[in-house]
Amino acid sequence: MPPRFAHIHIPKTGGTSVTRYLRYLFGVRRVAHFGHSGRTRLFRGVSSEELSIYRCISGHLSYPALLDKLGPKVFYFTVLRDPFDLFISFYSDIYHRRAHPLHELAQTKSPMAFLEIVAKQNLLRPQISYLSASGSFAEAVENIENRKIAADSLPNMGRLLRVVARKAKKAPAKLPHYNISPRAPVPDEPELRAAIAEFYGDDARLVAMVEARNAARGLPKG
Repeated sequence: MPPRFAHIHIPKTGGTSVTRYLRYLFGVRRVAHFGHSGRTRLFRGVSSEELSIYRCISGHLSYPALLDKLGPKVFYFTVLRDPFDLFISFYSDIYHRRAHPLHELAQTKSPMAFLEIVAKQNLLRPQISYLSASGSFAEAVENIENRKIAADSLPNMGRLLRVVARKAKKAPAKLPHYNISPRAPVPDEPELRAAIAEFYGDDARLVAMVEARNAARGLPKG
């Protein structure tokens, strides 16, 4: 039997808290997490049969990559985040973490210059690229609208995880606090917001669409 749940862990969207929650629901040994780049490369070499021992697969993996291994009879879900908040979290983490390969770049470049480099070199992938084979906004929306992927925004992560618990026929647990890195200095914030809107406008549109869709369905916040 393939895993019944798959968490598309977009970086900087509370994934550590989601993984802790999943391990509480299913047990540590029943959740496989493919987080950093070495683990995501490892995922490519793992067979569907080897993955079948887990109730849930989580990782920095795209929907097409997961679908190829797990098939369609899995509850795929993801957490989205406002792209400005996501970038600030990404930049701040690197700015303060000396071991990160981009630490010196974050220390020596302004947030605006850092943004231009990571966006143009695809070092910070758009969220829509995790949700579609083409990396397009239209396909990401289609996958959500057709209920191939359940999605919610970071402030409402709890209600998405309650859906997972209900589908797993488990009692919902208290959501762990997600990690918050100290904020790096961010001067000229309005200009930075405008630049992020230019580079990651489709992500902003997707988050707004998901929030509006879930509000229209009458789902409680949080």
